[in-house]
Amino acid sequence: MKKGYPVIDFLRVIAAIFVIAIHIYPFASISPFLDFICTRVVGRIAAPFFFMVISFFLFQYGYPTYKHIKKTILSLLKWYGYAIMIYIPLMLYNHYFTQPHLYLEVIKDLFIDGTFYHLWYFPAVIVGLIIVLLLKKGLVLLAWGIVVILYIVGLMGDSYYGMIVHIPALQTFYDYLFVYMDYTRNGLFFAPMFLMLGSVISEEYSIHQKTFIFTGCISFVCMFIESLLLHTMTSIRHDAMYVFLPVVCFCLFYLCIQYQGNRHPLCQKLSLYVYIFHPLMIVVVRMIGKFTHLMVFVDNNFIQFLLVVCGSFGVAYMIVYLLERKNGYGRKV
Repeated sequence: MKKGYPVIDFLRVIAAIFVIAIHIYPFASISPFLDFICTRVVGRIAAPFFFMVISFFLFQYGYPTYKHIKKTILSLLKWYGYAIMIYIPLMLYNHYFTQPHLYLEVIKDLFIDGTFYHLWYFPAVIVGLIIVLLLKKGLVLLAWGIVVILYIVGLMGDSYYGMIVHIPALQTFYDYLFVYMDYTRNGLFFAPMFLMLGSVISEEYSIHQKTFIFTGCISFVCMFIESLLLHTMTSIRHDAMYVFLPVVCFCLFYLCIQYQGNRHPLCQKLSLYVYIFHPLMIVVVRMIGKFTHLMVFVDNNFIQFLLVVCGSFGVAYMIVYLLERKNGYGRKV
């Protein structure tokens, strides 16, 4: 087995589970505070982690070749296309194609917001990668300056929106911006920061591991306090972005790559399929609950969460099995 980063592989699966939690709020009826920590703090590391994984491996041996870039982007486009087709029936059910200004909405969703609520990730990582690839061709300080500015603009349109609306000029700017996007959590403002971090962390560092542990813990506490204050003291348009989130993610990812061993490619496949299919499983679990009158499937968030996790991983395992069986037959032929 080729040597790799097993911690990254395992965290892919854990991150996928946290994504499910964000969409269900599993502990809401048990402990709102625990649910807040799970979905509004820890869970917000998941998407940046996936961004950093892609960027880390893309830039692992320096600036990637055109062939490697093309392969990565085409793979993302392929899975985005598959995911769009999978969710067309639900889009029809939700009357997506009957909304006014349909062509404009489709363009906006395809390139920025995603055609279903979790599919924003694919256009975000594609757009973000293009931005980072272009920036890394130039001066390092200029590239970082642009990325930081984009992230700050995203912060003010995301978690800190409740503060900037009291400034007329900024409110006007963001009102105009939100004509073309639902949130600033996208490939223009959100993804570049973490894709840049992923590319940088592939370089060698002489900083002691304990420094990253200490910095990561302090940053996580600060992010928790930041999130708590924002949710209690102001209105939030979305809470995917925090000031301390990049530091937390950087330290966590650095610690992940300190442990090398056998790769676990199954984790990569499972996390991808779970991410794509879990909203469909949410619908399936709720439908089963309504048709069988087992309303605990609908009303109990924790039970629903467990069922969706099990169902999503079940579907993911089935897809992996069928694809491997198909490929196995193909090789024998």
